[in-house]
Amino acid sequence: MALIKCPECGRENVSDTAESCPTCGYGIKAHFDRIKKQQIAEKSQRQQRERQERERSLRQAEEEQKYKEYAYEVKVEQQKIDSTTKPIKPNYFVYLFSKDVRLLTLLIVIGPLLTLLFCVAAQIDAFILVLYAAIGLIIAPFWLIWTFIAHREEIKAYKEELELYNNNRAEWERQKERQKSNVENRYRARAHYEIENKYNPPASKTTNQIKCPICDSTNVEKISTIDRSFSVAMVGLASGKIGKQYKCKKCKHMW
Repeated sequence: MALIKCPECGRENVSDTAESCPTCGYGIKAHFDRIKKQQIAEKSQRQQRERQERERSLRQAEEEQKYKEYAYEVKVEQQKIDSTTKPIKPNYFVYLFSKDVRLLTLLIVIGPLLTLLFCVAAQIDAFILVLYAAIGLIIAPFWLIWTFIAHREEIKAYKEELELYNNNRAEWERQKERQKSNVENRYRARAHYEIENKYNPPASKTTNQIKCPICDSTNVEKISTIDRSFSVAMVGLASGKIGKQYKCKKCKHMW
């Protein structure tokens, strides 16, 4: 307990635990309780901000460390951009086996051909293999046409780059610098994504799978209203399905 001056009327020697000021009736205790709560709230907010700042600094340090792990890949891609003295014309056959379409090209074009040759050479008529080869040979032309159309987009971009290279060499160099910066930004975003997933992992999908209370089997079916009504109509009140919702297919228990 301490003697203070009333915040309202200025009277001296008023206890800070007094319910009210004897002169003006101002709520002394409530006043200091509000101040205390405010100080506690401000302290809590300050501690929370400090904690968030520490976590942010830790994440930034981990992101930087993770990015350094990709330093070699970044360097290789940037050196490849630097070594490009002029635009390179895309090759369609190289495009067919590029990273994005390589697997489908092997499955749709190369796979069926090799499968058919294997069947002929080994003199076997395995139905599944022959069917796969036949379907692949039918789909292959459409896949080749589709990839050719996509390749034309690369040719279009190449022509634009070639025109820029021939007419504005300075802008061409600036574009190369932007591409190098994009490489760095891409790997930094990748590092950021991995660290964010570490601290905030995606919510796991919970499955509300119904289990039998007797044998714990998940092989359960729901008793339909029609099934329940039919059972009651046939057996009457002796039907075991009255008031039941589920039936275990393993132990036949109903609940």
